[in-house]
Amino acid sequence: MSLLVTAVLGVLALILVTTPAIYFGLSYLADEAAVAYAERVTYHRAVALAILGTLVWATLHVFFSWIPVIGLILPPLAWIGVLKRYTACDWPTAILVGIIAWVPSALAYRGAGILVF
Repeated sequence: MSLLVTAVLGVLALILVTTPAIYFGLSYLADEAAVAYAERVTYHRAVALAILGTLVWATLHVFFSWIPVIGLILPPLAWIGVLKRYTACDWPTAILVGIIAWVPSALAYRGAGILVF
C-alpha cells in the first residue's frame, strides 16, 4: 500500500488509542490540587487534545527523526507540552498523562505501519 494510506491509518490508530488515555488520565489520575480546570475534562476535549498532540508529534517526527538523540526525545516532550499548555495541569501530571498516552500511541502507530506493509 502507499505511504499515504499508512500515514492515515497510523494517525487514526494514534487518535483511537490516545483519546481514552488522555480522558481517563486527566479525569482520574489528576487530583484537584494538580489540575485547575474551569470545567471538567470532556471526551470532546480529549479528542481535540489527541488530534493536536498527534499532529505536533507527527510533524516533529517527520522533521527531526533523522537526528539521533533529538529525534527520539523531542516528539514525546512536545506531546507533554501540548498537555501542559492546554489543560492547566502541573508538570508531573502532564508527564504522567503524556507517558500514558504517548507510549501506546507510538506502539499503535508502529503496528499500523507493520500491518499495512
